[in-house]
Amino acid sequence: MAVIMALLFPAIAGSAGLAIDLAHALAVRTQLEAAAEATALNAVSLASLASVNGLPEPDRRRTLQEQARRVFGEEVGNSGMTDRVSIAVEPLAEENGGRFSMRVAYRAAIPTTFLKALGKDTLRIGGVARAVAGDALFQDIHILVDNSPSMGIAVTPDEAQRLVALARAQATGANAGNPAGVSPNCAFVCHMPAANGRIDLFALARAGGIRLKIDAAREAALGIVALAQKALVQPEQHRFSLYTFGSDIGRAALQPLEATLRNEARTETVRARLADTGLMMVPDPGFRSGFGATPLTKAIAALARIVPPSGNGQLPGSRRQVVVLVSDGLNARRADAACTGFINDGRCVDPFSPRPCERLKARGVRIVTILVEPRNLNAQPVILTRIGTIRATAAGAMRACASPGLFFEADADGSLPPEVSRLFGTDLRMPLVTQ
Repeated sequence: MAVIMALLFPAIAGSAGLAIDLAHALAVRTQLEAAAEATALNAVSLASLASVNGLPEPDRRRTLQEQARRVFGEEVGNSGMTDRVSIAVEPLAEENGGRFSMRVAYRAAIPTTFLKALGKDTLRIGGVARAVAGDALFQDIHILVDNSPSMGIAVTPDEAQRLVALARAQATGANAGNPAGVSPNCAFVCHMPAANGRIDLFALARAGGIRLKIDAAREAALGIVALAQKALVQPEQHRFSLYTFGSDIGRAALQPLEATLRNEARTETVRARLADTGLMMVPDPGFRSGFGATPLTKAIAALARIVPPSGNGQLPGSRRQVVVLVSDGLNARRADAACTGFINDGRCVDPFSPRPCERLKARGVRIVTILVEPRNLNAQPVILTRIGTIRATAAGAMRACASPGLFFEADADGSLPPEVSRLFGTDLRMPLVTQ
């Protein structure tokens, strides 16, 4: 055995040494890949600046190539690799048909430790990273607008008071003087048939120009469409599908997701359809048929069955899939022991479950969530105060559903924060990197 081990020891030691040297080489290569990608992306970002874009083409290329060498050197220097590794970089700026690209080729000679015994003093590696600005990123954008009864809350105290005044002025008979808005069993601005002395509060709000959460949600969705339109490079680049919970609560309990538009590339058609998005109809004041009036969890689960796996977006046949959820994060269903919120008139009102969102993310789908909340929770003290106790949890569910960095809150008028324009706009036209 001693003789056999003596004979095998060089092979065993050589194999161990090879593994160690190769592992080191792979680690260096990973760091160089990251440096090359960062350099290429930095160059295409600089190419759009007026100070660089205004230069003659030869000067522009030379300036960007010199900047690329500096950036690559800084990236590599920060990693501490230059002490032992000999590195060369060849950045090449190119323009073709108005599109700018930066190609960063790198080579490195990595000194070995154990392989020197076998006569191998260095391991040589290399690679190429290329970033392109202006390439079309093909996307299918699926927008789900929450149009459930809870989206009928006025967005400010002043708006709520104006609605009460309008309703009081029109109320007659047994409903006269009812400060809750003529429909005592309806906790929100219900969209109900105007019959038996009742007033359709949603129609009244529309006629009076009173802003509700559904209006803010619609404007937020239109903002996303505007960002996509701004990033448009070529026709059919972005296609939109629009979804709601349905036209009335009775149908929503059976079919939690209703498509109002699918795979539409014309933004004017998308805007027109969004403008028609309104609050779902409540057939009866007591919500007796509406135990599933806000089936947010079920709607996202249904969406997860519809949206295909996401592609890389580089070709029309491999579109990137994006889901945009505009909601207050509340879920309403028939009350049971699993209710985590509160029970009202046989319904459980609690935050939705973000678990179906994970099914979408597992297939590479990006999820943007936009939280729409009223600026007051005291227009109807009983149920709105209860909602106030779970609003933080609902916001947390919206955040958990979103892909990293893609959770936002809309203002009362539906306007999106500035970072949405930067993040989602950049995401729609992000330079493509290839190795």
